[in-house]
Amino acid sequence: MKTFLFMLFILFSFGIYFLNNSIILFLLFFLSLLLLISFKINFTGLKGFLIFTLFTVIINLFFTSYQEAMGIGIRLFIIYFFTLLISFYMSNREIAKSIAKLFFFLKNKQDIEIIISITLSLIPIFINEVKEIKKVLISKNFPFTFKNAFFKPSIFLNTFLTNLFRRIKELEKTLQSKNYQ
Repeated sequence: MKTFLFMLFILFSFGIYFLNNSIILFLLFFLSLLLLISFKINFTGLKGFLIFTLFTVIINLFFTSYQEAMGIGIRLFIIYFFTLLISFYMSNREIAKSIAKLFFFLKNKQDIEIIISITLSLIPIFINEVKEIKKVLISKNFPFTFKNAFFKPSIFLNTFLTNLFRRIKELEKTLQSKNYQ
């Protein structure tokens, strides 16, 4: 059932970009908001997504009409909200299995499932590593800004990559102990 739900989500995600009716887009937008509110899902990443969507809409205002730019912003919101619903309803393992079932024509579906499972497991590790490095640099009175991270990447990247490879080795040992080959 969950695989069917995930495949329906994939089809919905592709279909939403070909939809040109603004009334249906607004109805889907409000439906997704109602579903998220009724499931009481945590909106932790909403601030960053709002900035990204606003940037996308502003850039599209320069190249397309106002209606198209707003349509792209609403489409991004709908996809974001339904992605939150899927991640609330399904675990990383179930998402990986569902994606692997989409590749039914390949011989080694289990390899794809393991790769996706590792990838989904690394996302929170990346976020935690960046937060820890930011705290350490701030405690050493190094102003952690985008400018410093971009122009002095060695300060940030050395620690990040060292910790990242250590975590990947831990994850690899864990998967090997669970008999993933």
